[in-house]
Amino acid sequence: MSFYHLDKPNVASIQIVELMKTKWFTLVLTSFFAWNTLAGTALVDSKVIYDTPAPVSDWEVRTEIYGWMANLGGDLTVRGESHDFGYGFGDIVQELDMAGFVSAKIRYKRFSLLTDVMYLKLSPTANPQFPPFLSSNLGIQMVIAHGVGLYRIWEGEHAFLDVGAGVRYVYNRTKSTTSGPLIPARFRASTLHSLNGIAAVNGSIAISPKFYIGFYADIGAGDAELTWQALGSLNYNLFENIDASLGFRWLQFRSGDGDLNVAMYGPYAGVVIRW
Repeated sequence: MSFYHLDKPNVASIQIVELMKTKWFTLVLTSFFAWNTLAGTALVDSKVIYDTPAPVSDWEVRTEIYGWMANLGGDLTVRGESHDFGYGFGDIVQELDMAGFVSAKIRYKRFSLLTDVMYLKLSPTANPQFPPFLSSNLGIQMVIAHGVGLYRIWEGEHAFLDVGAGVRYVYNRTKSTTSGPLIPARFRASTLHSLNGIAAVNGSIAISPKFYIGFYADIGAGDAELTWQALGSLNYNLFENIDASLGFRWLQFRSGDGDLNVAMYGPYAGVVIRW
């Protein structure tokens, strides 16, 4: 009987063995599916995070509202009477009646349109160049606006370069009241409209995940003998779509008839909003 039990186990033994096999099979099968599930999740997450990031939109709109702490200098002629002037930022603040600065850029793939509008209204004093006049009170309203179409000729991982062309429009309305001890006050006024073609270059270089350098320059002529500007800025990404900007800008304009020659230069600070 003992020999029989060795060769042929009883029913209870068979059930125990079968139960053990079933448990091991279930454990292996469960582990297999768990591993594949985890591996599949990790693979999908990896694909989402590293291999297929959210696509960058072909469109981008940027608006910048800024304040320009500019110095202003030059000379102007009002109906044959010439004046020269020079003001630091502190002087301009005292003489300033109103000012507004705004810039916008719309980009589609490699093409973009850049616009900038500046408005100034001043009531400064100036020095007439003809004695015996002693002083002049001026009223100056100035609008400088330009629009430029740009094309991206090069783009790297952390930088890009655009070139293009456009127009700059300058409007200047000047009123002068000149007086001295030997003559009565004299009032004169003149208006200037100037439209000019310009060639431009624009670019950006990222120096860290948060900081980037921006630069822009243009030069042109037309109704004016010469007009040009250049600016550079250091920008910091505050939030996902909001940047802070700090830079320096120089703008020069000299009219074709020589009646207006003005330079504006100094630091500026602004906020850039991107959509």
